[in-house]
Amino acid sequence: MEYLLSILAYAALFFLVLAVFRRICRRRAPARVIPQPIIEISDAAVTRRALVEYADAFSNRPMSMFRIPIVKGHRRRRSDNIISVPYGPLWRTLRCNLAAETIHPTRYASYAPLRRAAIDDIVASVQSAASKGRAVVVRDGLYAAVFSMIARMCFGDGLVDEADVRAMQCEFREFILAAVESTSTCESKLLGYWRRRQRDPIALRRRLAELFLPLIEEARRQSSRFCDGKARSYVDSLIHLRIPDEDDDNDEHLRRALREDEMVSLVLEFLGAGTETVVACVEWTLAHLVTRPEIQKKLRREAIINIKYDGDNKYPSEDEEREILHRGMAPYLHAVVLESLRMHPPTPFVMRDIRAEGGVVGQTAMPAGGLRTSSWGTSGGTPRHGRIPTSSGRRGSLPEERERPLGLCRVQRRSR
Repeated sequence: MEYLLSILAYAALFFLVLAVFRRICRRRAPARVIPQPIIEISDAAVTRRALVEYADAFSNRPMSMFRIPIVKGHRRRRSDNIISVPYGPLWRTLRCNLAAETIHPTRYASYAPLRRAAIDDIVASVQSAASKGRAVVVRDGLYAAVFSMIARMCFGDGLVDEADVRAMQCEFREFILAAVESTSTCESKLLGYWRRRQRDPIALRRRLAELFLPLIEEARRQSSRFCDGKARSYVDSLIHLRIPDEDDDNDEHLRRALREDEMVSLVLEFLGAGTETVVACVEWTLAHLVTRPEIQKKLRREAIINIKYDGDNKYPSEDEEREILHRGMAPYLHAVVLESLRMHPPTPFVMRDIRAEGGVVGQTAMPAGGLRTSSWGTSGGTPRHGRIPTSSGRRGSLPEERERPLGLCRVQRRSR
């Protein structure tokens, strides 16, 4: 009898501790975004009609791509980036600043030293791994080199050193993993709380902000409106940027400077979008080239023809690089890159946030507030949307190989 009573006492104590632990989890766990219904559109014609003809109803993107809000309270709406900001004057200002100041084709030559340093790092990492006689994992060296290049484009070449880049890379990888884990819905509350304790997205974003803000302040002290022939960093353009005041969105003449939270969100978006998309595209391209040695030979032959290698310089000059890229001197390389982007686009799907009153595509009414995802790889792929007849020759073919196909599909034009 005493043995049975002791078992019951231990069981009651266990359930009591479990109930207290679950209550603590509910109190301390961050607020979760209520999941909204997702409507998937896989038809290319319907996708084009929704994004082009009904763009007013499907122009906004979700405020948060994750189930846990990274920024909470009154700061959440003020910490938007280009992806999450509603369509309007603020979105146009942020996007025009990025397109005109940082990624404009006229800025391409100024980033040549950063690209060459990244290529040197990739080659050095591959040679170091190959010299040890083991399998070469290209992603590690590729990710480190691309992240270093994007970080220097963001903050400036002379503002960040290797220690800053390594610290940002480690924290950024942890942040991406934590944000992805937060989207999991097939886990219990206790397991979710344990994972958040081990890798908290909010704490990781706070640590990233602690790394970004000193660099932003240093860039603010050294900022200048004139580049003096040097590459202007993305942070420098954000410092001089003036955006519409959210208190009066209808008047674009009332403008203000960016707050610290807003700059941290934009820098975080720049590092993530710039690094992850480039690494993914290069990985897919290398994976296809490994299985197609004949394409490797044609690319090498084209590079030898166009680059004047004298034994001392490993890279073409800036004039030669500009001619190769802008005058069509490397059509096969251009075709390979475009075909890789067509097969594996950086954005495989498009997320849209439907307005409160909902949207209508054709005769189908979308639920208000719902999210919709549409197939992006097939939109615009029908003959009525920009297909050029194959009888006129394949775009991307070399002049001397016009009669025989290269085995690469033509990249079709798509509407925005």
